[in-house]
Amino acid sequence: GQAIRMAAAGDTWRRAAEREAVEPGSAALVADAALKVREQGLEQWRDFRYRAAVYAATISRVQAATEQRVPVPPSMMPQVRAQMQELRTLDPLLSSGFHVPAFAPSPPPLPPGVPTPKAPSGAPLGPAGGGFVMSLGSCTTATLCAGSAPPDGCAHGGERYDWALCPFQAAWQSPPGLMEGLKSPPPGSTMLGYWAGWREGQLPTLASPGVSLRQPRALWRFEKGEPCWDGPPRSLWVELVCGPVPAIEAVEEDGKCSYVMRYASPAACALDPANESVAALAAAEAAELSPEADASVAADVVKVFERPPGGGGGGDGGGGD
Repeated sequence: GQAIRMAAAGDTWRRAAEREAVEPGSAALVADAALKVREQGLEQWRDFRYRAAVYAATISRVQAATEQRVPVPPSMMPQVRAQMQELRTLDPLLSSGFHVPAFAPSPPPLPPGVPTPKAPSGAPLGPAGGGFVMSLGSCTTATLCAGSAPPDGCAHGGERYDWALCPFQAAWQSPPGLMEGLKSPPPGSTMLGYWAGWREGQLPTLASPGVSLRQPRALWRFEKGEPCWDGPPRSLWVELVCGPVPAIEAVEEDGKCSYVMRYASPAACALDPANESVAALAAAEAAELSPEADASVAADVVKVFERPPGGGGGGDGGGGD
C-alpha cells in the first residue's frame, strides 16, 4: 500500500542522506545534500497532494452512494479503507503546509507614549521547508541521556533511554534496546506527544541554549502524550537545526512532563538564494503552491473519474506517478 511506499521513501531518503554524510565544516557538501533533499521533497509533495485529492474524491463518492442507497461493490471497500488510512497519515503533513512558517520578529520595546508600529513581515526563518516532506514515514531514533548528546555519558546518575521522532506523526521514549527497526511505539514505551503543527519560539531552551534572541524561529510541537503521574499530559518541542543526516542530538525535560528535543536535518539547512539551482527550485516551489497548481490537481482528479471502466480509473491514484 501507499503507507509502505511512504515508509520506503523515508528510508530511501535516510540511506541517501547517510551516504551524503560529510565531515564537519564541509559547508559546500552539506548545502548540496540540503538542495537534493529539497528537490526530492518537492516531487514527493506533488505525489502526496495528488494522491490525497484522488483518495478524498473516491471516499466522497462512496459516501454519497451509500447515502443514496446505491450498492457499492464489496470488493471496493478494502481499497477505500486503505485510502482512508492514507489520508489520515497524509493530512498532518499536507494541512501543515509546504513552507516553514515565517514569523515576524518582535520589535524592541519603545519609550512610553510612542505608538507601536506594525510588525515587519519578516523573512522566512529557514529554507522553504520542502525537504521535511521526505521525512514523513521515516522515524529517527537515538539512545541517550536527557541533557546529553552522544557520545557523552550520563551525568549525576541519569539513565539512558531510547527516543524516537516520527515527523508529522508522533514521538516517544522507551527503555534502551526496544525500538531498533520499529516505526511504532513498542510495549513499555511512553508517548511524548502527537503532531500538533508548527509553532513559534524565541527564548532559548535547554536543548538549544545558544539560539539568537533577536528573531523568533519555527519549532515543531507534539501534544497529548501520556499523562504524567499527578501531572499534565506529556508534550514535546522540537528544535530544528542544520545537519547532514537526520539525527536526534539532544533531549531535555524542560519542566514537568514537557520535553525539548534537538533534531538535525538537511531540510533545516539554509540555502544561498543567489545560487542558480536554489533560485530555480524556489521558483518551482512557488509555482507548485499557486492557485493555478491547485486547479491543475483538481482537473487531474476529474480526469481520473472520467476514465472508462478498465481504463485505470476508480481512484487508485496511479496517474500521479
